[in-house]
Amino acid sequence: MLLLLANSGWANTLDDVVRFIDRILREDRNAYTANYLEPQKHIVRMNRWGDFFYTEDGAKWRVGLESSLRVRRHWRKGDTLRIQPNDSYLWGGDYKIVNKTRKSYAFVYMQKRPKCAPKIAQLNKEEGWVALDDGTTWLIDPQDAKEFVTWAKNAPILIGANKDKSLMGRSYARYIVINVTRNKFVRAEREMH
Repeated sequence: MLLLLANSGWANTLDDVVRFIDRILREDRNAYTANYLEPQKHIVRMNRWGDFFYTEDGAKWRVGLESSLRVRRHWRKGDTLRIQPNDSYLWGGDYKIVNKTRKSYAFVYMQKRPKCAPKIAQLNKEEGWVALDDGTTWLIDPQDAKEFVTWAKNAPILIGANKDKSLMGRSYARYIVINVTRNKFVRAEREMH
C-alpha cells in the first residue's frame, strides 16, 4: 500500500507518504477526539417534489432521480446533513449527502455554489497543504496530488467527511476538501496548531 502511494506521482519518496501518515497517527488520542469536528450542513429550504434543496451556506443541491422519492417523503427543513464522496458504482451524483436526522442518504449534484464559504488563502503544492481564510489548515492526502496541483487561491471551499468505503484509493484522511470552483475534492486531514 505504501509503495503504491509512493508511486502515485505526489510523493517523491516513500518517506513523503510515511510522513503524511505519521502526522495523522502521532496525534494525542485525547486531542484527536476533542478536535474532530464532523462537518455538518442543514436544510434551509427544499421543494415539495424532493428534487432539490438548499443548505445554510446558500448551496443548491440537485437530488439524483434514484434518491428524490426518499428525500420527498422523509427529509425536512432543519435536518442535519453530512457531505461525503459518492461511494456508489451504480448511482450518479457528485456527492452522497447523509441525512443524520432521518438516517438516510441521497446522491446529489451541486447545482449552485455556496454564497458564504471559506476561500483558499494560501496553498503549497509542493508540501501538500492549503490554508483557508477561516484560519484552518488542511494537509492533502498524497494520493490526491494530481487534483490538488490544479487548485488556485481564492477558490471557495466546502468541507465534508471522508467516508469512502470503496476498495480502491483508501485514505487515512478523515475529511474531504471540496474546491467549489472545480467541483472536485481531495482527501485531507486538518492540521491542529
